[in-house]
Amino acid sequence: MKIISFTMVGNEQEIIESFIRYNIHFVDKMIFVSSCCVDNTLTIIRKMIGEGLNISLYVEKDISFDQRYLDNKYLKKIAKEETADLIIPLDCDEFISGRSNPRHIFENLSLDKIYILKWKNYAMLKEDNFDEPFIPRRCCTSKRDFKGNREGKVVIPAKMVFEKQVSLQTGHHSVICEGMKTMVLDELWLAHYPAVSKEQYLLRIYESSIKYITWRKRAFEDGFHIYKQISEIENGRDAYDIANMYGYDSEDLVFENDPLDLSYLEEDQLTMKYSELSHIDVFKSVQKIGQLMAIKAYNLEIDREIDPNKKTILIFGTGVQAKKLLNGLPDGLVNIRAYIDSDPIKKYRMFNKRLIIPVSDTIFFSYDKIIISSGQYYDEMRDLLLENGIDDELICSPAYLFDLM
Repeated sequence: MKIISFTMVGNEQEIIESFIRYNIHFVDKMIFVSSCCVDNTLTIIRKMIGEGLNISLYVEKDISFDQRYLDNKYLKKIAKEETADLIIPLDCDEFISGRSNPRHIFENLSLDKIYILKWKNYAMLKEDNFDEPFIPRRCCTSKRDFKGNREGKVVIPAKMVFEKQVSLQTGHHSVICEGMKTMVLDELWLAHYPAVSKEQYLLRIYESSIKYITWRKRAFEDGFHIYKQISEIENGRDAYDIANMYGYDSEDLVFENDPLDLSYLEEDQLTMKYSELSHIDVFKSVQKIGQLMAIKAYNLEIDREIDPNKKTILIFGTGVQAKKLLNGLPDGLVNIRAYIDSDPIKKYRMFNKRLIIPVSDTIFFSYDKIIISSGQYYDEMRDLLLENGIDDELICSPAYLFDLM
């Protein structure tokens, strides 16, 4: 049986390595889709791909967020292209667990129904060891009889995606389909870690509240629990209490020591290698999200100016060679969307009436090619683009422009 998980990632740098090192034991391949990610999450994922783990990463350039659209786009893509048997939509705070090895339970499932895995919610406590980088060892206290434990997430046989026209609902809690049976799996569940540190928790709710503004197609209920928690924070309630309530109405929580069973995992594969990339600075992260929204506004302005019948490019470099290149370029030959420069002093300044961006921000721009203006430093600039996930076929010298001329 071939099992594939797919995950929409935002700013998940504190939990992403734990999520991958744990769940990769139970699936054959993990697929990640980035939307609005401005922290070290993608860097960590790319490093783990470099380790040889079976991971694919897709970056969505549209900054506006539409979870339902992206979920179903990639559900259909996986069902069509990956020859999977089971598809498991997972969030980065969900860890597959069960009464026995989850992989063995999955392999014995029939593929004629959709399955539901219930949440087992874990608490964030002030006495947790926040120096422990592996989240299932850091947060070991579950919430018994918690309302959130009634929530379930779907597991979908791949063949049913097209046969039954399956569509995911927001949050992967349910599906819309034609006469499909569902079954709750009592022997499997998802350990749910919605808050793993105060910094991660605050960033998560404030980031979501900003990102959801661009999600125009959301229903009135979508994001309600986020805005409810922010309201409670701003009214002075304790962040730990609010995080553990997760937006549900007030109730007495019953905590119990209940560490996740790690006996099904290979210990040598749980070594955390990228902890130095996981530290969260809430202020800097929110600042980056604000810059991201400003980039969206900039791109909307550029979209009004460009000629849709001409190629759109980014130019790497704003020095002497870039100026010479522009002097030899006929007006209107291509659409220049932005310039790239690795000098931090130039970041977000304007050059030739276009924004200067760092290499890491290219993921938020649509373009046909990136033109490296410098011949002397071409290899170094190309390597920097490749390190940031740019496809080699999208990188060109100025000869590309001369060919168009």
